[in-house]
Amino acid sequence: LQTTIPDKFENGFRFQGGEVREVEAKDDNGDLVLTYQELCVYYENEDGKKIIFCAGENLEELPKRDDVPDESRSVREVPVNYYLDHYKFVPEDYKLSEAEEAWAQQPGNYVSYGSDEVEEQEVAFLTWTENGMYYFFMDTNPGDPEILFAMAEEVICQQ
Repeated sequence: LQTTIPDKFENGFRFQGGEVREVEAKDDNGDLVLTYQELCVYYENEDGKKIIFCAGENLEELPKRDDVPDESRSVREVPVNYYLDHYKFVPEDYKLSEAEEAWAQQPGNYVSYGSDEVEEQEVAFLTWTENGMYYFFMDTNPGDPEILFAMAEEVICQQ
């Protein structure tokens, strides 16, 4: 993967570490359809807030989001989309109620299996594609979207 990774951002987030991970994409039946690599880099500011930046090859086989972003703008002529998603993390053997199943069908709501207990959490994503690559910032304790837009602008300017 060829991309520029900042050591630090103007808003105080600093490089903490990173990894290249193997991602398995599955279809609606849970069958493996694709395996690919993704670079993930971890940043933290002086207050202890953490943000993850990921990049990978923009493969045609990867599913594209079809829901409407919470905010969109152009950064140096690159379309950038902000999503505020709602996750319910549940144990492997958890059975969803009818109300939870209906909730999970709404755009931006997701159920993730494998946690020790039931938890709900908002997660912000800022996404874009450029030069055959996809990029996203993930904030598991979302605040002001401007933080992510400013970081994206710094990355886009360096590419």
